Amino acid sequence: MCIRDSDTTAAAVELESTGLNDGEVGSSEEISGGALAGLGVLYLFFGWMGVALQAKRWHDRGKSGWMVLVNFIPLVGGIWALVECGFLSGTPGPNQYGPDPLAR
Repeated sequence: MCIRDSDTTAAAVELESTGLNDGEVGSSEEISGGALAGLGVLYLFFGWMGVALQAKRWHDRGKSGWMVLVNFIPLVGGIWALVECGFLSGTPGPNQYGPDPLAR
């Protein structure tokens, strides 16, 4: 297939008319340093909360909170943590980490 000079000219004209070829990449939509720092603080806060909640859930299953690190095993770690902490019930009655939270 041969590309003619008129085809490339037509493509350039089309880009010019749509405004996609203005050369200013992201100039009006940049994130300021303060907003980026705020997002970083929120990321750390919610990340810490997620780790703490998952550690509580591992304790409810009668396992160490260090099992949170199983998430770093490629491919199977996230699935393992999801099944253990999301679908399986905790140990019935008290365990070494405290009483059963569902006991009445």
